[in-house]
Amino acid sequence: MVDKKIITKLLDSLKAEVYNSEILNLEYIYEQFKKNPSIYLFYPYLFTQSFDVKDSKELEKLSVAGFLYYLSLLQSDYLIDNKREKDSKFIKEKIFLIEALTEQSIKILSDLFEYHSDFWSFWNKRKKEYHESILEESAGSYDDFDVENYQKIAANKSAFAKVAIDSCYLMGDKKSDDLYDRLLKSHTFFSIGFQILDDISDIREDFNNNQINYAIYVAKKNNLLIDSEQIESDIKYFYYSDLILNIFEEAFNYFDLAIESLGSYKDKCELWINVIKYKKLENVQKIQTIKLYQNVNAQLANQSAVKINNVGNDLKTSIDTAIDNSINYILSSFNSEYWEDYITQAGVSSYWATSFIGTHLKPLENEYPEIGKILNKAKNYIRNNKSPLWSFNEQWSVEDADTSNFCFLFLGDELKEESAGKLEKWFTYQNEDGGFSTYNDDNNLRKYFSQENYFSYDGWTQSHFCVSSVALHVLYDHKDTYQDRWQKLNSYITDKLKKDSFDSYWWTDEIYSIYYISTISHLVNFPDDVIKNKLKKLSLCQNENGSFSDFFGENLFYTGLALVSLSTAGLFQKNVENGIMYLLQNQYTDGSWENSNSLKIPRPEIVTPEISNFDHVKTFGTNVRAMEFKRLFTTSVCLNALYKLKNII
Repeated sequence: MVDKKIITKLLDSLKAEVYNSEILNLEYIYEQFKKNPSIYLFYPYLFTQSFDVKDSKELEKLSVAGFLYYLSLLQSDYLIDNKREKDSKFIKEKIFLIEALTEQSIKILSDLFEYHSDFWSFWNKRKKEYHESILEESAGSYDDFDVENYQKIAANKSAFAKVAIDSCYLMGDKKSDDLYDRLLKSHTFFSIGFQILDDISDIREDFNNNQINYAIYVAKKNNLLIDSEQIESDIKYFYYSDLILNIFEEAFNYFDLAIESLGSYKDKCELWINVIKYKKLENVQKIQTIKLYQNVNAQLANQSAVKINNVGNDLKTSIDTAIDNSINYILSSFNSEYWEDYITQAGVSSYWATSFIGTHLKPLENEYPEIGKILNKAKNYIRNNKSPLWSFNEQWSVEDADTSNFCFLFLGDELKEESAGKLEKWFTYQNEDGGFSTYNDDNNLRKYFSQENYFSYDGWTQSHFCVSSVALHVLYDHKDTYQDRWQKLNSYITDKLKKDSFDSYWWTDEIYSIYYISTISHLVNFPDDVIKNKLKKLSLCQNENGSFSDFFGENLFYTGLALVSLSTAGLFQKNVENGIMYLLQNQYTDGSWENSNSLKIPRPEIVTPEISNFDHVKTFGTNVRAMEFKRLFTTSVCLNALYKLKNII
């Protein structure tokens, strides 16, 4: 959107102004910058091209003043929206903060514009517009909704954002009244579309507060949100219906008008148009996510909720039955070319899911010909990827080492002709410390998250032990050809093992990494007793019912991984037997095991994620657990465990 250097300069200027205020708290200001879209810090830069504004120092000051005033409005909105707040100390602190933010903003603006400047006439006009919107909104309710009044409120709520246009018009070397008027009109259309989208996410809160909301208006027109006893079910239905998709389209129409209203001046408004287009694209992705979520919920609704309790008199027969049932479930979930599961901001995984599930089915293919046929189709899908390496899915074009790890393992010897070139690209993910990162290109990631306030991508581009432990399996088959690479990775892993550091950056428990280290420990000379001691500690973490847990409770995915890990030492027979009984007792009638939601998505700048920050399971965003919705990761791991362990009990 704007150059990263400009953002850095603006943050430095913001820091200086906070110190100058002697009142404002820098930590609070930075926290607000992280929580809110970065565009609010550089808003005036969107209109510099339109009026040929050249003074960078004045622009910096204007941008900082605008951001501080934006924060003051956020706090004011909070007090207005929480009229019932009774904590007088809290209210006084909010008022004090609003005054401090406003005062510092006005000080900066007063340095930029003299007392008799036309700026203050514009300022008073925007202030009046904003106050009118607040009064109109406070007086109204969703029961007396009027479309024309709604449009006026939506346009005026963003009145102070138009100060950026006013200011650039005054500061620029080339003034065009026609372009100025068209930009204001464009901003009005954009603000209406923006408010409609905001109302979609605020429907529950605005309903509880009896506030004007376009989504509530549409819902009520369609006989929803009428009966107070059905509000929750109506909101749920609303989000699953096409009504919400139609509202998105209405917002998009306003975005189109915002661009069209610029007429022949579009070449002078490129940054502003990019903002409009990005906002539309961002919500096109949300529509895709909603459609995926509708599909996800259909999948979840169709999944069996009845457990078989497969334990019979003959344990081996029970295991064989559970294996057959789970094979049927996994094969029936194959989409003619691939498997898909786990939904994140990048969409639904296909390359990663197919290769992960495929690696867990490979040990069975000789004994079960039907598996071999499906795996051949899946391998063709993986092989047909045109990029050097693989990404989360076909749409998400940011390649990553973790997906590539599993694709290498899944394809195995069948990739020999192409492996040299692909491995050379893969080695670009190996860091100086010898470990493998998941991503290695900040700039590529920044393109996909251009509106997010991520200070860096250090968390995603550092070495990850969980990724490196899988990479060890890949590189083992090529260790003679790439001896230096192997040595570096082996040293990285060994150093971590000596420190008892099995951390799993992308997973909710270290059991994931323990699995990949223990299952190769018979081939790699790790330090004496390190693995055995770790497995002993793991055995002590088993629950009484035979399961293993992550921070959030019993987890079938980790139970399957833990059982195979323990079996590698040949010392934990009782633990393995108890765990197998748990798996047999918890398989569903359709052959699956419950979704585990074990994948976590930290914010990219976070190097060491705190597990307690991942309470929520969501289909979008960061600092969340991703949703496993087809039960395929968990079921393939449990199937693999039963197959590998059935002959040792």
